[in-house]
Amino acid sequence: IMNYASGVWGYDNFSKPQILQNRISRFFLGVHRFAPLAATKTEMDWLESKEIRWLEMLRLFNRINTMEDDRLPKIILQWDSSLRLNSWYSEIQHIAAYLGFNVHPLDGEQYNLTEAYNIMLNKNRNTWQLEAHKKPKLRSFVQIYEFDKIRTLVKSKLSRYQRSLLAQIKFGILPLKLETDRYQGIPPENRLCKICTTRVPEDELHFLFLCPSLEPVRIDAYQCLSREFDASVNVDVNKFKNLISEDNLQAAGIFIEKLYRERQRLTYL
Repeated sequence: IMNYASGVWGYDNFSKPQILQNRISRFFLGVHRFAPLAATKTEMDWLESKEIRWLEMLRLFNRINTMEDDRLPKIILQWDSSLRLNSWYSEIQHIAAYLGFNVHPLDGEQYNLTEAYNIMLNKNRNTWQLEAHKKPKLRSFVQIYEFDKIRTLVKSKLSRYQRSLLAQIKFGILPLKLETDRYQGIPPENRLCKICTTRVPEDELHFLFLCPSLEPVRIDAYQCLSREFDASVNVDVNKFKNLISEDNLQAAGIFIEKLYRERQRLTYL
């Protein structure tokens, strides 16, 4: 709806459609408005709103450029191209240049929309990856996420709550002490787990694999995981990565939900 007829008007970088798209992404993933955009965009793997409109412009150009010369849209296109600057055709040329395409297509020539889509998406993925490495919250995300692989979380059959928990723990925004104590100015090393007596920071690895107060539930929850997951290996980021791998994703949602519900119960006893 928000891109209706954008083949005509879609070149400019309008902010509100992108803001709406960002809200849609956060809503689907079940994360709050402070979730890092680099992570939500990477997980959704969508083109930016501007680029979706650019594709519509190229599609409209392809359609008109293959019309007979006596058709009114083709006559208008030829006139528009003679204006050179600040015209619709000049915007098509800017898009073509950005994509590395021929900026002076022949009569009847069409741009490859699939190739255009892939070029823009790959450019975005590189940008999102660079941005993610700059965000402290995404310390685990950049280590466990395989940016060159197909995104699986958004296509999974997880419940909304499980999808939300998985997204939050990947993005570093699950309300563990490492995250919640940030807003009180407490140093990371002093953001200690409150449901056990180990006096260590409550980060994702501690919550998932180490907290002794969650061990009874954790042992039971391990039964959900595939045989390929080895619970006995050393606790590090690779164990976290294996937990939420494509093979384990459905089970990981159940695993994390059980742990988090138990943590909430112990927290508010």
